[in-house]
Amino acid sequence: MANRIVALYCRGREIGFVIFYRDDMTRYGVKTIPGKRRGRGFENRIEKAVTDVLSLAGWGGVIVAERNRPTVHQGALRRILPQVLKRVKRPGLKTHYLSLDVVKASLCGNNKALQKELVARVGKLYPVLVRLIEGGTTEKRKYWQKVFIAVALARVAKGQLEERFKRNRSFWSYRSKKR
Repeated sequence: MANRIVALYCRGREIGFVIFYRDDMTRYGVKTIPGKRRGRGFENRIEKAVTDVLSLAGWGGVIVAERNRPTVHQGALRRILPQVLKRVKRPGLKTHYLSLDVVKASLCGNNKALQKELVARVGKLYPVLVRLIEGGTTEKRKYWQKVFIAVALARVAKGQLEERFKRNRSFWSYRSKKR
């Protein structure tokens, strides 16, 4: 089971991230990608932002990112992120993709829930984050909302990974006893 989980949520030119070590949220924030969203330079800037976040996490554990839906109007950042994650992959670093609908269904009980409801649910679970969006402008709330969704991704992924670990461990212990 991974001790460290790094969750990334991308929208526009911003990457919301959160780093969990065991059950504690150690770091969170939003990285803004400077410059235009075209060309090879943009990919390099995304790679630099992702490697900065992973170096904060110590290059170990599991990266959780949102699974992209194949759409025509998909943003450049969301389209490029899986390629960047493949390039920065190192031993001991696993990648786990989740759909935002799965996260909403898991935390809110409804996969059609609004992001506002998801943010409210995460705010109840982690009250330290509420101060980020309280009393701010709409721009500020949208900016910090990416952290809330990254926290939701990490929380759901942690539950899925623990369940998978327990299931596989019990499977292998059963097989070894039978021999």
